[in-house]
Amino acid sequence: MPAGAFTGTPERPVKAGIPTADIAAAMYAFSGVPAALVRRGTTGGAAAGRTGTGQIGVGERPGVRDQRGRVAGRERTDALVAGALDALTADEVPARREAAGIACARIRDLAELAEHPQLVARERWRRVGSPVGPLRALLPPLTLPGGAETRLGDVPALGRHTDALLRAVGMTDDEIAALRRDGVAA
Repeated sequence: MPAGAFTGTPERPVKAGIPTADIAAAMYAFSGVPAALVRRGTTGGAAAGRTGTGQIGVGERPGVRDQRGRVAGRERTDALVAGALDALTADEVPARREAAGIACARIRDLAELAEHPQLVARERWRRVGSPVGPLRALLPPLTLPGGAETRLGDVPALGRHTDALLRAVGMTDDEIAALRRDGVAA
């Protein structure tokens, strides 16, 4: 298993237990769309035109009409795909799919993801301070052109904001001190 991989076995990665990418995409869309609308409303920006999605659906097979049929034929389909891919290198698979116009990506470990060509080309990494020294941090996925760059603050030390947060929810200094004493709060 590549260094930094967290799911699967040494022989094979597996799908994460939760749809992390879907959750993150929804979260950023939830905050990004209103931000873009506010920007347009305050700057007089024009609405973007339609451009299409460019997505290709893969998975329909002749004679398969419903989900039950897809599930029933999954082992056979997986075996056919695996047999065709086994003869190719990790770099050949995406190259062939790209040449055929099929959206694809290879599985990367954390170190490979950190150096992904898109992140580097789009200059998405920034340095932030932390109690253990400087760290690399990614800009949020949704940034608006023509505005100020998103400010990434330093990572606070453990417990840095504990008192303020607990006071904000109505706790007294004595209650906060008791939480610290009992090891409940830092």
